[in-house]
Amino acid sequence: MNTYCIILYILAFPLLAAPSRLEELLSDSVSSHVRIRALLHEVQAMRHNARLAVVTYPDPEIMVETMQGRARGSVIFPEVMPEAASMKGSSLRLAQPIPFPGKLSLKSSQARLRADQAEVALVMERNELARETLSALARYESIRIEQGLARSFVLRTQALAQAARTRYAGGKGTLADVASVQVRQARYQDQVLVLAGREKSELAELDYLVNAGPGLETWKNQVSGLAGYTDSLLERLTDSRLEDAPRVRLARLEQSVQEQGQKLARSEYLPDFSVFASLKKEEERLQGLRAGLMRDETYSVGLTVRVPLWTALSNHQNTRAAGETVRSAENRALDAIGRLKRDLAINEETLQSLKKRRSLFRSSLLPQARAARESALVSYETARGDFATLMNSWDMLYELEGEAARLEALYRELIFSRAAMLGVLLEVEP
Repeated sequence: MNTYCIILYILAFPLLAAPSRLEELLSDSVSSHVRIRALLHEVQAMRHNARLAVVTYPDPEIMVETMQGRARGSVIFPEVMPEAASMKGSSLRLAQPIPFPGKLSLKSSQARLRADQAEVALVMERNELARETLSALARYESIRIEQGLARSFVLRTQALAQAARTRYAGGKGTLADVASVQVRQARYQDQVLVLAGREKSELAELDYLVNAGPGLETWKNQVSGLAGYTDSLLERLTDSRLEDAPRVRLARLEQSVQEQGQKLARSEYLPDFSVFASLKKEEERLQGLRAGLMRDETYSVGLTVRVPLWTALSNHQNTRAAGETVRSAENRALDAIGRLKRDLAINEETLQSLKKRRSLFRSSLLPQARAARESALVSYETARGDFATLMNSWDMLYELEGEAARLEALYRELIFSRAAMLGVLLEVEP
């Protein structure tokens, strides 16, 4: 028995763990959008810069020198200094500058941190683009629901207008009732036109957001998957941490970049070195009593040190500026955490309020409004209620149905915003 259960679980696990069709479309569409592709190229450029910083080292210096001249000697002591000599020679010097140990690693560390910042910015933009797409889809769903309501109420008021005319012909109603229901019908027709314009606007927004991915018709068919995706997103939000939010990570990385910059500024007090090796060849042709040719070769190696004397006198301003920048980055990181906490708190309070309103609409307002509409219709048909009461009940039901649709869209938009703030809207990274 247990063996069969395990086998069934293993077979079913890929289905349970697999992302929904909506999530797959969202990931593909966001990854192929021009905004994301532009940032992706920036990330790649920053990564190339980081790799360059790792292998960057000062270039060697080569000096080649030739010499040629003529010297006049002494006629008094020719055995010590000949009367005259012609000289020529050449030298080769090779030097390799060596920065103080740690300077280059600080620069490469800064470059890597900048690349990490670019990647976090890419994650933020992916989540923001996903939020915009899902919010547009939620608004489109709300508009479609409202359109269906307006069209159905147009048809219902047509039937009601016919009933009012019949009652008037039978002497049981007034022309005011007929005119009133016609005005209501025109109002609902006007709502159909207004909603048609809003639908086109929302589709234009959605088309921009997904134009690089699947077709717009494919996305319009994903409206039915919004509810399930929203529920799964709520489960993922419970496991998210504040420290993992992209805006906090970005602020922390900026703080690390500035700390590396402060260390780099302090390293300017440290000396740099240079090792060298040289070869010098000289040739002298003597004249006079000791005429002849004399050759000389000299080899030398050594070490030079750059003493940061003047740098030390002026670098304190640089180190002070770097220290202020670090403190600014620290405060910005704290502010990023504070603003995120504030935004999440506002989002949570609004979500809780919308949850209560959704529950109220579903359990009380909509059932009571439908019951009131049916009761008013029965009363009007049996001549126990007036026409104004019937029309008011229809208008109230229409307003509540439309508000419930807008409320659901707003509720989902808040969840998408919360997920984008925490960076969990898209689990699959590029």
